[in-house]
Amino acid sequence: MFVNNWDPETYLWILQEIDVPYVPEEWNKLLASYARDPEKVNGTTILGRYLSKM
Repeated sequence: MFVNNWDPETYLWILQEIDVPYVPEEWNKLLASYARDPEKVNGTTILGRYLSKM
């Protein structure tokens, strides 16, 4: 499973599969907070934080 935090096509299917709504504003807030350095964030960093928030 590959998740690109900046490409919704790579993670929207996961959210749909587990029945979690996609709120772009919330996703972008998490990106701004945790993904300042793209080298230090992996594919599931933002997804995991998003799921715990929702």
